[in-house]
Amino acid sequence: MILASEDILAVAIDLCNQITPPFQISSIEMEDDKWILISDDTLKCLEKDNIKIFLRLLLQANSRIIPQKLQSEILMAHLAMLAPKLPLDLVPIIESGLNGRIETIDALLSKLEHALELTRDRQMHQKIDRLHWDIGFDTHIGMRKSRFSQTNQDNFYFSTHDNTALFAVADGISTSTAGSGDLASRITVAIIDKFWNDSKTTYLAMSDQEVQTHLYTMLETINYNICEFAKTQTEKPIEQEIPMGTTLVIGIARGANVIMANLGDSRIYGVLESGVAQITGDQNVRGTKLRYHQADWNSRDGAALVGHLGRFVPNEDNQWVDDLPHPDFFQLNLLPGEGLLLCSDGVTDYISNNYHLTHQDLEEVCTKDDPMEICWELTKLANQGGGGDNITSIFARLGSLDD
Repeated sequence: MILASEDILAVAIDLCNQITPPFQISSIEMEDDKWILISDDTLKCLEKDNIKIFLRLLLQANSRIIPQKLQSEILMAHLAMLAPKLPLDLVPIIESGLNGRIETIDALLSKLEHALELTRDRQMHQKIDRLHWDIGFDTHIGMRKSRFSQTNQDNFYFSTHDNTALFAVADGISTSTAGSGDLASRITVAIIDKFWNDSKTTYLAMSDQEVQTHLYTMLETINYNICEFAKTQTEKPIEQEIPMGTTLVIGIARGANVIMANLGDSRIYGVLESGVAQITGDQNVRGTKLRYHQADWNSRDGAALVGHLGRFVPNEDNQWVDDLPHPDFFQLNLLPGEGLLLCSDGVTDYISNNYHLTHQDLEEVCTKDDPMEICWELTKLANQGGGGDNITSIFARLGSLDD
């Protein structure tokens, strides 16, 4: 039996209350519809190591497709795919616990109780009648990248209207031979702008499902136009080329509610009261194999993109036609003072080559008051880390005019 996502925080709190250190966790079992933590008090080890085991067991109880020995860095990069309904306020706790930054059960219990309170607040769908967005942004070709190319293949877009907003970051594929990544990302933001201006006055009246459908239609339109333009950029059959393409992370906010979509390995983070949480999962070969529980998930081509805009597939007549990959959708109710960070992988790949160190830097930088300063600092850190790719970020913080 799998532990339901909506129950995982409450169960974790109950289990923490049953633990008396020193202890050695061995497993979690279900008996008579009650979850029980099995421990051996005769064994002693560091408490923070038990916390790592504890969190791993909770995740495996929630999602059976998480490999037991999956490295924590890979797990966190793909957690949104492996446990898609996990309460987002639990994600910063998992990251901190697996990184050894939660050292006692009391500290873990306090964080879990706070996360449960925040999750309940989000579920109440608190309506903020008068709000504003403080928005920062920056883009840079990348210090090392500039030595070999004078083109920034990233593009970004944001706009606000009344109580609605739209944010997007697109990272063009630099290996394209039919067209170019910067052209693909420019086409993307041009179409986003058209959809926004045609629909910005109607978003507040849409249901969540209607917004998601609207986003899907937008992605279909972008994919079709990139593919059609790619055909004009070569005299060869398109299947003999690498068609231009781009990743995309995008969010439409109506009040405090944000509906988001992801194609590729650009990322959206929630900068929440509970901590910084990666909302999206990287759509690469490794992530796809993990999602479908394939044993060879750790193959050498793990970082190769799977999800992106500008994808062709052969049809029944073996003719290459445009085909939109499956986007991942996410929803979040932000609380006042919380925010979203959208960024290309030029940010996350070069701040550090370690997921947890990068995450700690993001947490520190995102505490700054000025959203522009946040994005400038992210660019600076990525360039200090090598700047081997284009660097783009948008940071948007939600504020209430009624405060």
